[in-house]
Amino acid sequence: MKCQQVRYRPILVVLLLLLPSLSLANVDSIINRIIINDGELRLQAYEETCRAAATQNNIENELLLLSAYQDESARQNNVDHQTQARTLRLYTFYNNNLSDSLDLYIDEHLSFMEKYEKWISYYSCRSLVVERLLYDKKLHTALREAEMMYDIASHNNTRYGKGVSAYLIGSCYQSMGRHKEASQFFEQAETELLPEENIGQLHNLYAMAWQSLAHTKSSDRQIDLTDRWEAMWQEYCEKNKLQLSDIAPYYMVCVLARVDVHIKKKEMLLARQGLDLVQQLSHGQRDITKLLLLKYEAIYNDSIGDHTAALQCLKERYSIQLNLDNMLNALETLQMSATILTQLGRYEEAASIYEVLLPQKDSITHTSMTAQLDELALLYNVNTLESDKIVLRFWLNIMIGMCVILILFLICYAYYRCRINAKNKIIYQKIQAQAQIEKRVKILEESVPIENRTNDEILFHKVKELLRDPKIIADDSLDRTRLAQILGTNSNYLAAAIKNESGLKVMEFINKTRIDFACVLLKDDNTVFSHHIWEICGFSSRSTFYRLFKSTTGLTPQNYKETAK
Repeated sequence: MKCQQVRYRPILVVLLLLLPSLSLANVDSIINRIIINDGELRLQAYEETCRAAATQNNIENELLLLSAYQDESARQNNVDHQTQARTLRLYTFYNNNLSDSLDLYIDEHLSFMEKYEKWISYYSCRSLVVERLLYDKKLHTALREAEMMYDIASHNNTRYGKGVSAYLIGSCYQSMGRHKEASQFFEQAETELLPEENIGQLHNLYAMAWQSLAHTKSSDRQIDLTDRWEAMWQEYCEKNKLQLSDIAPYYMVCVLARVDVHIKKKEMLLARQGLDLVQQLSHGQRDITKLLLLKYEAIYNDSIGDHTAALQCLKERYSIQLNLDNMLNALETLQMSATILTQLGRYEEAASIYEVLLPQKDSITHTSMTAQLDELALLYNVNTLESDKIVLRFWLNIMIGMCVILILFLICYAYYRCRINAKNKIIYQKIQAQAQIEKRVKILEESVPIENRTNDEILFHKVKELLRDPKIIADDSLDRTRLAQILGTNSNYLAAAIKNESGLKVMEFINKTRIDFACVLLKDDNTVFSHHIWEICGFSSRSTFYRLFKSTTGLTPQNYKETAK
């Protein structure tokens, strides 16, 4: 008895230190099962403890318990539990983004599984390497690794291995944007995995295959896929005597995939029926399960023209994401809101969203993204249905899509601004060149002796001199009659003189002079641009000023001032 106490003392120390920190209701029971029992019962207690530790978000404790579990299973020479301990350990490294530890231990653990022909664990763990490479955007390396897995599985004639490898090859092609090849491998993976009845893996497969079909616009094939997807879950419920509400988070994804197809095919009645079903399933679920529903409610309402309802759904979705501190997906919601506002012509509101969107996008770090994705994986019970891989890829694809959209938007906006600025510069240079020509013409006109000028030229010269007075220009009542009174001449004679010398009517000439005066004010660096500049130039309304300025110069007042700088 004394020897047993000495042998188990390290185990006692580990358990006494770690178990109280796990917040388990049956800590004393687990300690008794591990310390008092031996053999299979002890190993089962260890496994239960390690799975509980995985939910406590304490990586140090989890790894210590897994190490103790692996040591005890090795001491008992229990290959099944050694395989389980090694598998849990590798998944812990992967889920907590401990890439160095994963690289350090994976070869050892894979060699053990291969030695004892534990192929399901072997391919499940080796797939972590491919998925990490995909996450790091090393797509070609990931594809080569997946193809090596497929060759090994084919050599061993392991159906599960061929199915998982084909699934990973499809995922690689999907990440490369080669969706046609991806769909072919997903079909092959389905053929291999269906007899294995691995529900979690099949769920991930159907979700990924659906995305590739969406990119190839194969709506009929998408419908067929969702039929098989729904049938799989319904059969699973019948076999395990469950209701659809018991698997709501997973079944909702399947139904919403079908809704998406119906919306794209303009089958709004069928889409509405699917959304109503998901609404029923979402009752009593956590907020995170409603995010996808709110997204497709927004897409549906936008498609039927109810933009107000669409924006309300996105507002509710954004509020939930803020409460969950899920900023990565909140950016997608903001992007969708901005798109709808732009379609409605509410450009100022859309611009204000982009002002919030862009800095937040830049502030999201790699560490925070990983933490959010890991949290989502835990909430979807990854240890039961192994859905962590599809959740990770799903949200990562969304993030990549948003980054691409954002980059394209910035490139297009920068290109647009460059084109506009270049055009404005050319127009401005033409205006200045015209002003220089008019200046030289003025000098030539003034050099002509007055006795050699015609009566029209003399009167036209007086008009131009008069209109140099800012007070005269600012008079919004100035017209042909008023101008003739000031000059002491006949209005008809005045109009004829201006027409002969400038080719313009009186009011056209007055407004052109006012626009020229506005250009001088806007060009002056000491003049602060004001919305009331139109009053200084004698226009009766701002809209008239803006319209005439744009039609005369080809630029808005603000663009003219910016280009002049």
